[in-house]
Amino acid sequence: MFELVTSEASYYKSLNLLVSHFMENERIRKILHPSEAHILFSNVLDVLAVSERFLLELEHRMEENIVISDVCDIVYRYAADHFSVYITYVSNQTYQERTYKQLLQEKAAFRELIAQLELDPKCRGLPFSSFLILPFQRITRLKLLVQNILKRVEERSERECTALDAHKELEMVVKACNEGVRKMSRT
Repeated sequence: MFELVTSEASYYKSLNLLVSHFMENERIRKILHPSEAHILFSNVLDVLAVSERFLLELEHRMEENIVISDVCDIVYRYAADHFSVYITYVSNQTYQERTYKQLLQEKAAFRELIAQLELDPKCRGLPFSSFLILPFQRITRLKLLVQNILKRVEERSERECTALDAHKELEMVVKACNEGVRKMSRT
């Protein structure tokens, strides 16, 4: 449970860097056509907003008691009510990758600026593309973290019930993401 919270904090920090360092960069905004920027960054602001609220609730739960009672109830609620933003983002993966490759090939100014921005110590040596794929990785990682929680909770307990519910809901989100990718690839 602690790992779920701390990894969400790390994820949020990296996602915030994608937005503040790359997406909101004035020079990138001048180089990219609005439609290119939209395809490249999709609904990352929505994903960031959901992650921020999710993290705040998780941290609040930790503040209540150093021994975390449960986080799967929060995971379940967010997966059911808010994680549809991931489906939108992940579904655009095919267009995002194609647009990114095209921009690197066709716009030297973009290619040079991205290379320059990647050198910033804030990026910790990671390429721009690794920030773009964060939401894809996060939704799958959340499912794995809940699976690990399930292995450690007492059978037939309330914690097991909430973990099972959270896992089922995350499975549905991941399935919808995969279906969205397939659908967009066919399109």
